Amino acid sequence: MNRQPIDIDRIACKGHGICAALAPHAIELDEWGYPIVRDGLDPREANDVVIHCPVRAVLAAQRN
Repeated sequence: MNRQPIDIDRIACKGHGICAALAPHAIELDEWGYPIVRDGLDPREANDVVIHCPVRAVLAAQRN
């Protein structure tokens, strides 16, 4: 399956947790509520996570 890597802008992120709610199998939250990306996402799911971040801190990463 084709997986889309994502990046988190740690400076822009405010810890809302929407990304983890949308993709709990790939993103978990640390003790302060900031995301830790564990795996790439389905491309459609990655798009949802990117567009629903209220501070635009989630970015689709470039594939090598």
